[in-house]
Amino acid sequence: MEFIDEGTIQFWGFQPPWFSKFKTLCQQKKTIISIFGDPDSMMGLIDDQHNLSFVKATSQHIDCILNAKQAVYCQGKQDIFVLKQQSGQVERYNIHDLKCEILDLPYQVTKMSASNTHILFLTNSTDAPVYGLGSNRLSQLGIDYQQQELKSPSMIEYFCGLRDANDVACGPFHSAVILGGDVYTFGWSKDGRLGWGMSEDKDDIISLAAFLDVNDQPIEIEAKKVVCGSTHTLVLDDKGHVWSCGSNAYGQLGRTTTENQSDAYFRRCTIDKAIDCFTGRWTSFILL
Repeated sequence: MEFIDEGTIQFWGFQPPWFSKFKTLCQQKKTIISIFGDPDSMMGLIDDQHNLSFVKATSQHIDCILNAKQAVYCQGKQDIFVLKQQSGQVERYNIHDLKCEILDLPYQVTKMSASNTHILFLTNSTDAPVYGLGSNRLSQLGIDYQQQELKSPSMIEYFCGLRDANDVACGPFHSAVILGGDVYTFGWSKDGRLGWGMSEDKDDIISLAAFLDVNDQPIEIEAKKVVCGSTHTLVLDDKGHVWSCGSNAYGQLGRTTTENQSDAYFRRCTIDKAIDCFTGRWTSFILL
């Protein structure tokens, strides 16, 4: 894990032998906009000139992709997906040969999120605001799991024509979308990670998440951001409150009690007010 502290990037956690090359790359760049990748295979960054560089065990590629706004890495496919500045196009690069493929998306993409096996694309269209690509073995692309993979970007029909989508997030086995301030989740419901409450075993593929106040009463919130870990989900609302659901096996729900190992409802974390939130696979990070 990396974070920026007063202009210096600090590194925590697992670091393979080749990781020193990535540290050197970070030191060479004056300003870093974002970092992406997986320490099991590759790490990359986008600098303030919107140049993308990445490092893996056997090679490094400096400023190899230009005009990058955002990048996500899908380890299962060994591909980097790059959202281009201005055009809103998404380009797909294999990390071994850097072969480029421009994805066939009919609208400009504004944001992407990826797990090891699937990707969601947020577009600027209300007609088709969310597209998916990759594995659908657990319905994490918002369609029936009998279609186990999408090899090209396909719109998620459930969201078509509803409202503007505000955010998308991918965990290894589930996904989330914010639409008009409401949180929709889909994928594997185990451990309550979808936040569907007592309805988590229903037959719906996609459903609204359920939020409870301190008195266990339903409450409506205006969601601004959603992030997914392996077995938990966090939501940041317009008041700066962070809500969590799913597994609490490692305290990742951010609550004072550890009585329940999992919770199928979204409830507020103990943090009073937050600026941002992030998840690792089994961890949560809240920026105050």
